[in-house]
Amino acid sequence: MLFIHRIRLFTLVFCLLASVPAMAGSLRTLKDVNLDNLDTQARDSIEVALRQLDEATQAQPVSSDNLATAYGELGALYQVHFIFPGAEDCYYNAMQLAPDNFRWVYYAAYLADTMGQTRLALERYQQARKLRPGYKALMVRLGTALLDLNEPQQARDVYQQVVDATGLEAAALYGLGQVALLQRDYATAIDTFTRALEYDPAASRIHYSLAQALRATQRNDEAKAQLAQRGDQPPAFRDPQIESLVAMKIGSRIHFIQAMKDIRKQDYEAASKAFARGLDGEPDNVLARISYARTLYLADDKTGARQALEKALALQPNNSLCLFLLGILAEEAGDAAVAAAYYQRTIHGIPDHAGAHHFLANQYYRQGDYASAAQHYASSLKGEPDNLGAVIPYHGSLLLGDAPAATLMTELESAIERFPEYPGTRALQILLLAGSPDPAIHDPETALEKAQQLNGQYPIPPHRELLALAWAATGNYQKAVSILEELLPYVRRAMPAEAQRVERSLAYYQHRTLPPLDKLINRDALQAPEFNAGAAFREYPAPRPY
Repeated sequence: MLFIHRIRLFTLVFCLLASVPAMAGSLRTLKDVNLDNLDTQARDSIEVALRQLDEATQAQPVSSDNLATAYGELGALYQVHFIFPGAEDCYYNAMQLAPDNFRWVYYAAYLADTMGQTRLALERYQQARKLRPGYKALMVRLGTALLDLNEPQQARDVYQQVVDATGLEAAALYGLGQVALLQRDYATAIDTFTRALEYDPAASRIHYSLAQALRATQRNDEAKAQLAQRGDQPPAFRDPQIESLVAMKIGSRIHFIQAMKDIRKQDYEAASKAFARGLDGEPDNVLARISYARTLYLADDKTGARQALEKALALQPNNSLCLFLLGILAEEAGDAAVAAAYYQRTIHGIPDHAGAHHFLANQYYRQGDYASAAQHYASSLKGEPDNLGAVIPYHGSLLLGDAPAATLMTELESAIERFPEYPGTRALQILLLAGSPDPAIHDPETALEKAQQLNGQYPIPPHRELLALAWAATGNYQKAVSILEELLPYVRRAMPAEAQRVERSLAYYQHRTLPPLDKLINRDALQAPEFNAGAAFREYPAPRPY
């Protein structure tokens, strides 16, 4: 095994130097690694990662990103199995190939931290922070590194930024307490350590530091009580990146990683097989089972997808993504009532679940229940405000459901600000300003100004019609007639299906009157989108895929 491993590493490096000459001088040759002391599962995982590195090296042309991923994932496996020198070389190469990839920089920082190379860890944490400044768990590790390097004020500033972050409170407070202890601010230290213990009573390491602060203030009996509870358990904090790293020690995770690569290549059949292999070793992994179901569906095995989702739901009855996707399957099968029940269960667990609200709203829209549709579209947009596919039918449901004119105009203004490049919302706004008989929103002068702006940007026939309407609304019917008379020959030639509608509008203007608003509204443009189960299975985001 060891001899094969050495030969493979040599071959990989040789191929790499030949195929990526620009990087050859900056990449490290991987050191010999003895796998003989690892269990079978660990060796198998590393063998899979080596094959993936081999494939990435031999690909033509070589992709730096793919090669960086292969190095990084091999390094992660080395790290979780305590093969630190091999991990360092792999991360080094990954960072050379993909210097902007947060994951490899952060893993490399954590590796240096683990090995006691605090200065190097600090440099890499700072680099990682630049790549993803919003990743809060990093701040706890950065603060600790600064504290270890005797930079208490900098550490304090870092901890202070995440002291109120959910899941990080105990660790940040513990760090702030250490800073206060170093600065001999014992009252602050006592208060901070005490608060940290309230967040994480199991963090037995805090008791020793708290005892030190108490003893410094002559509170000796309390200090003795704290010393009696001391231990070596540090405050726990959520760090999803490191949790994912540690999870790679489970052999099935390498199969899940391969599945995600296959998904990116849209090879759903291969992805489903990789998920299946991973689930053999981790059968209760609900997240992976849902991802497995999605790949089965996209590989055209809908029965298998349903069975996988039902098994996942049996393991975790309130999983929102599972409930949502089962609703999608039920609707695709034509059972709208069952689908709606699944969507409602999803919303019960996650009140702002954008997908469930959106599909439920679409159902109500098609049924003509515009008030209910509008309510669910509004809730969907709270969870996903940039979904134009929900904004358009939302406006349609408000309009067709006779919502107050002021409400509709407010929503249109909001959508125009959010989607300035989409002309449909602006067109509807102009239509209402010019054509609505409601005095609360009828504003011909503003309609004309906006119609002229819209035509300046997008001079297309529907916008010419809006301009004619706006002129007519201001009382200039002659201008409106002139615009439509000029437009009509083109419409008859290029858009014959629309000619009758334009002729009807022209007749109204010739008789110096405005067409009824319901004759002007293009309801087809405001309809709920067609049901698309495949898009939901392919694109709806999962918080974590496995």
